[in-house]
Amino acid sequence: MDRIPVDNSSAKEFIVSLSKAFRYIYVEKENTLIYDSLSMLYEYLPLDYKGSFRCNEEQINKIWDVAAYTLHLTTREFFIDGIKRDRWMWSGDAYQSYLMNYYSFFDSPAVTRTMFALRGKDPVTSHVNTIMDYSFYWFIGIYDFYQYTGNKQLVEQLYPRMKSLMDYCLSRRNTDGMMQGLAGDWVFIDWVDFKMSKQER
Repeated sequence: MDRIPVDNSSAKEFIVSLSKAFRYIYVEKENTLIYDSLSMLYEYLPLDYKGSFRCNEEQINKIWDVAAYTLHLTTREFFIDGIKRDRWMWSGDAYQSYLMNYYSFFDSPAVTRTMFALRGKDPVTSHVNTIMDYSFYWFIGIYDFYQYTGNKQLVEQLYPRMKSLMDYCLSRRNTDGMMQGLAGDWVFIDWVDFKMSKQER
């Protein structure tokens, strides 16, 4: 739990400098603190909801509402992972967000910004997010973007970075010509019962 001390002696208003996500807030008041109200500034990317869902099961409707709201909260300059977690771009998480975005908001700029940011600059020195699978999610995301939007220009813009990343992937094959996690790579498996390691296998 984060503790944010507030000094009441110098200011009538106090605004936390870093954005925070929270589900609940608990105010512990010491004798010197006086306040008359608390409020939250809601930071978000303005998006139009273009998709909707309703059925005769109210619980499923609530699940949809929470999921759509969560996607909205994690749609910023880029698609980020978890408003309460690391708030970073991860190619695997972003790929899921792209797909839900097409049905919920169809906000193409958020997709393209995330794709460019995830890929970064040349030369390629590691997989996207250092995770072998996430490089391939990046490629699949571009394919899906073209299928949903027909935007050939983006493919042409990204093509040099696609080629250099694919060359890197091809250079990381094993002796049988198959992709295999090598030293420095993560292979993302959600259900592992051991600490993920980038060490030599």
